[in-house]
Amino acid sequence: MSFHALESKKDENDDKQWLTYWVVFGAFNIIDQFAGFVLHFIPFYYVLKLVVLILLFHPKFQGATWVYNNYIQEYATHIVELDEAAKKAIGEHLDAGKKAFGEAANMAKAKIGMKSE
Repeated sequence: MSFHALESKKDENDDKQWLTYWVVFGAFNIIDQFAGFVLHFIPFYYVLKLVVLILLFHPKFQGATWVYNNYIQEYATHIVELDEAAKKAIGEHLDAGKKAFGEAANMAKAKIGMKSE
């Protein structure tokens, strides 16, 4: 279904649904990996897991969108904000580094008697 959503030209909402599904599915798998040893003691765990996954991806229920909007979106916005702040800080440090390197190069050129650019 993800390939169909990506290749369809008609509806952009199906792309969002499937991208949301994969984000929620990834979060679900991370939880399952770390808490799985406890969760496996729940009777019919694999049947319940299958039902949850079907509810997440089925277009009628759009469970992944609901889970994302109610539980994950707040964290995702914080991650995006942190990412943007990190990019800005890295850019500022790179600019300062380039400036310091240019000044050091000019000082070295002046010391050996070369003309600075």
